[in-house]
Amino acid sequence: MPVLFYCTALLLLFCKTSQLFTFDYDQEFYAYEYIKIATQHKLTLLGMETSVGGLFVGPLYTYFSSIVYWLANGSPMGMFVVTLLIAAAQPALTYLLFRRLSQDRRVGVIGGLLVLFSVSLWSKAYAPSVIIFLYPSGLLFWYILTKLPTNKTYILWLGLLLGISFHLHFSLFLFIPIVFVFIFLKKLSRFIGARKIIGTFLLVILFISPFVMFDLRHNFLLLKNIVGFMTQQTYAADQLTIPHHLGGVFQSAFDTFTHAVTVRQSVFAQVVVFSTVLFAIIKRRKYSGMESALVMWGVTFFLFLLYHGGRPDYYFFFLLPAFFYCLAIFSNSVRPLFFRATLYIFLVFSWGNNLLAMSKAYNPYNYFIKSEAVSYIKSQTQVKAVKILYDTDLGLSFGFKYLLDFVGVNQDLSKYEAVYQIVLRPNNHLAGKEFRIPNSPNAIFVVKLPNTL
Repeated sequence: MPVLFYCTALLLLFCKTSQLFTFDYDQEFYAYEYIKIATQHKLTLLGMETSVGGLFVGPLYTYFSSIVYWLANGSPMGMFVVTLLIAAAQPALTYLLFRRLSQDRRVGVIGGLLVLFSVSLWSKAYAPSVIIFLYPSGLLFWYILTKLPTNKTYILWLGLLLGISFHLHFSLFLFIPIVFVFIFLKKLSRFIGARKIIGTFLLVILFISPFVMFDLRHNFLLLKNIVGFMTQQTYAADQLTIPHHLGGVFQSAFDTFTHAVTVRQSVFAQVVVFSTVLFAIIKRRKYSGMESALVMWGVTFFLFLLYHGGRPDYYFFFLLPAFFYCLAIFSNSVRPLFFRATLYIFLVFSWGNNLLAMSKAYNPYNYFIKSEAVSYIKSQTQVKAVKILYDTDLGLSFGFKYLLDFVGVNQDLSKYEAVYQIVLRPNNHLAGKEFRIPNSPNAIFVVKLPNTL
């Protein structure tokens, strides 16, 4: 069964590669980090800056992606393939852990199918970044947390995950308060023992050592930014009414759960999500994994009340495994039989709609289209230095600079001999266009401009 899940996921992912591979800001950032590390020999203590200004993740993913770029001779295709291979493992891993935890093969199958046909998770696989690790990190974290009360050695695995989380994404920083709350509520401190707690602490220290080294060299810049961030959140809390913000956080998490199940939103879909959460609350002592799920949801929900920035869906991806598990248990045990059949029909119908959405998905500014435009410029300029201008909406020009460097286009602005403008506009009648990607609803044009610009 795990092999079947993996192969099916590979098929679903690789069949849309030519239309969905993305090379934008995040991908270009890591590509240039590879250049700095591999060719300029400049090591780094920090990874990418988070959406919370002034805060950074650790460099582990940066070095991982740099190794892949090095193996692929700088081609972005290496990261695309590796990311898809990792993403394809998510349904199989979900099946294995759900089955082991519930001792029920049907729960594992339903969980694996929920992940396999989740458009939310599927779509993120085409843009290589740390986001691809949010779901599997949440899955392993929730599973290990669930097992902790019966096996104290799992605390060391938690320490490893806690440390790695600092190198992945801002949302995973919540793992630490979740662990503390879970240990407190389950009264596990004596059971675990001082030696293992100290060992866990040392593991976390090992992974955050790059931050400490950076701060010691830069006058505690990160620490100052953290204090500044907390101050801003306190100020923002004074500007928002609690009920309004409470509703916003709840809606963001609720929408993430719903969208992960089905692309077609309906009242029934929302009822299913709400019923699943209610079922987890009522049956928390009967089914292993539900208490840890509720702790994860509750701590995350409370702490997000203190955060007043944007809340994209992937901020809550690490909560999805526990939700999928509760939904799988719920759909497998709900009574009477009519309700269970109705829920199964809903899930099958949702997966069909999700497959249809996958088949229609298209990124008009994907990696291959950008590469064609870059290849055209290369064929026209040969060894001449060129100046590249962009006429695009905000954010659409990311990726071109590295692709131009990768194919060897000389972008020396001090002695350029030609000027080309890359235009990302839907206008098919752009005056003076010399190159256009065919069959693209939002065509990419390349226009040669006078050298006087």
